[in-house]
Amino acid sequence: MKIYLLEEVNNLGNCILSLINVIYLCINESVNFSTDLSRFWKKIPFIGVENIPFFVRNFDQKDVIKKSNFFHGINMTKEERYDIVQKYIKPYTKFPVKIIPETTCVINIRSGDIFNNGGTHGNYVQPPFSFYKKIIDEEQYEKFLIITQPDLKNPTIQLTSEYSKKVEVQAPDVSGAISVILGTSSIVGYYGTFLQVLFFSEHIKKIYCLDYSDFFSCFGTCPNAEIIKYRFLEPYISVGTWKNTEDQLLLMKNYSYYNIQKK
Repeated sequence: MKIYLLEEVNNLGNCILSLINVIYLCINESVNFSTDLSRFWKKIPFIGVENIPFFVRNFDQKDVIKKSNFFHGINMTKEERYDIVQKYIKPYTKFPVKIIPETTCVINIRSGDIFNNGGTHGNYVQPPFSFYKKIIDEEQYEKFLIITQPDLKNPTIQLTSEYSKKVEVQAPDVSGAISVILGTSSIVGYYGTFLQVLFFSEHIKKIYCLDYSDFFSCFGTCPNAEIIKYRFLEPYISVGTWKNTEDQLLLMKNYSYYNIQKK
C-alpha cells in the first residue's frame, strides 16, 4: 500500500483545496492518503476526513511516498474538481446553512491578520472600496450583508457600511460565516481561499469578483453559478506586493470608481 501523507494546512479554504488535490492524486495514481486527525482537522469538524474513501488511519511509515500539504502543483479541470467534491467529500460534510433571501447579496470581506504590520502574506491583495460601491450602485438588491472578521481592520468595511443604508455588517464565528455563505444565492468575493466552501453550496446563483481573485478558476467549480467578473483599468496593488502600508491602505480607500469595469 502506497501512502500520501497530507500535512497540516493553515485555514479552512486551503484545507479544502489540499484535500481535493490529494484525492485527485489518489484516484489517478491508485494510492491512499492519511493525515493527523488530532491536529488541524480537529479544529474544523465540518469535514469527516476519516470517512472519505482513500483515507487510511493505520499504515507503515515505509509506505509513505510523499509528505506535503498538496496545495500547489496539481492541475485539474474545474469539472474534475467539482466531481471530487460531490462524490468524495460532500457526503461526509456537516456544514451549517442559513438561508438568505434572494433580495440580499452577501459581501464577504477579508480582514484579520493580513492587516497586521507587514501584511503576513504578499498575495492577499483585497479589493478597493470602489469595487463594493459599484456593485451596490449597479445591482438591484434590497440589502447587502457584509460578513467579515471581528477585528474590522479592513478599511473598506467601514466605508462600505457608511455608504448605504442598505448595508449591514456581521462578524460571526467560522461556523456562522459558513452558514451564511452556503445559504446565499449571491455573493461578492475577495482574494483568499475561504470561499472555497462555495463548492458545497446548493443555493449559489451569482458570484461577483475581481478578475484576479478567481485564482485556480475556483469560482467556476460552482457549475450553476454565474461568475460576474470586474477588471481594473488602471494599476492597483499588485498581487505579491501586499505589505499593509499606508500607501496601499490609501489606495484601497481611494481607487477610482471609474477605473473598475465589468468584463
